Amino acid sequence: MNKAELAQALSEKLNISKREAEDMLNAFVELTISTLKKGDEVVLTGFGAFSAKTRAARTGVNPQKPTEKIHSRPRRYECRALTN
Repeated sequence: MNKAELAQALSEKLNISKREAEDMLNAFVELTISTLKKGDEVVLTGFGAFSAKTRAARTGVNPQKPTEKIHSRPRRYECRALTN
């Protein structure tokens, strides 16, 4: 199910317009992203959790030139854990 299909299903289930359902979904996505950017976690009990973690900087090897070292900078990535 994609975002448009989810908005359609929400509008039918809640008896609201599709536009209102799209606005609710967009607000949820914006709030989730802004919360993750602040370093906080979004937990939906019974569904799952969203969090952003930082991957530490590291030194790697260039596969084309094994003697050359490559340095990566720290990066943030999204982590999702869904409950059953």
